[in-house]
Amino acid sequence: MKRKLAVLLTAATVFSAILPTTCMAAEKKADIPEGTTISFWHAMGGVNGEALDYLVNKFNEENEYGIKVDSQYQGEYDDEINKLKSAQLGNMGADLVQIYDIGTRFMIDSGWVIPMQDMIDSEGYDVSDLEPNITAYYTVDDKLYSMPFNSSTPILYYNKDMFDKAGVTEVPTSLEGIAEVADDLVNKGGAGEALSMGIYGWFFEEFMCKQGLPYVDNGNGREAAATKVAFDENGGALNILNEWKKLYP
Repeated sequence: MKRKLAVLLTAATVFSAILPTTCMAAEKKADIPEGTTISFWHAMGGVNGEALDYLVNKFNEENEYGIKVDSQYQGEYDDEINKLKSAQLGNMGADLVQIYDIGTRFMIDSGWVIPMQDMIDSEGYDVSDLEPNITAYYTVDDKLYSMPFNSSTPILYYNKDMFDKAGVTEVPTSLEGIAEVADDLVNKGGAGEALSMGIYGWFFEEFMCKQGLPYVDNGNGREAAATKVAFDENGGALNILNEWKKLYP
C-alpha cells in the first residue's frame, strides 16, 4: 500500500500562521503514540523558509502531545512534486507535503492523499476562520482536499508622484480604467508606459477569473480532468489581449 499523505496546497507567498492546524487529527492525546514525528516536505526557501522554520519550531515547543514536525526543504515547487512522485514509488514520501495550487488535480488523482475534509469531519474542526474564496479553490466534489497554508494575490502598485503630476486623482482598478488615464500618465506624468507587468501565466489566469470564464474545459478541471484550454473559444484571451493593446498605442 502506498504511503498516504496529508497535503498543504498553496499558491505562493503570503503566510498565515496556521501550522498547528496541519496536525488537527491529534486533538486527543490518547490516540497519539509517544514521540510521534511527522515528516513535512515544503518548498519555502529564503525569508519564507525562515518564517516556516519559526512556525515549525513554535509548534514543536508548544504542542502538549510530544509531536515533532521534521520540516525538510525540497527545492522549488516543481522540484518538490517530482521528488514526491519518485519517493512514493518506494513508499518513502513525507507524512505532510506542501504542493502548489496547480498540483491539486494530480494529488487528488494520485490516490496518495487523505482529504483534509476527512480529518476535519472526524475531529469536528472549526474552519470558519479560513477565507472561503481560498478554501473553495481546494474543494472538489464538496471535499476540502488540502489545508490552505500560504496564498498569493496580485498587487497593483502605482507611482503617486506621477499620478499627481498627471492630474489623475483616482487610482484605476481595471485595465479599462488604466487605459483611460494612460495618455495623461505618459504625456504629463512622465511615465514611460502606463503599465508595466511581468509576462507570467498566473496573471493571465487571474484575468480569466475576473471575467468569470473558464481557463480549461470540464469545469476548469473540476468535473473531470481537463483535456484542452477554453480561453481560445470563450473569448477570454481575446478580451485580455485587446485591453492590453489599448495600453500601448
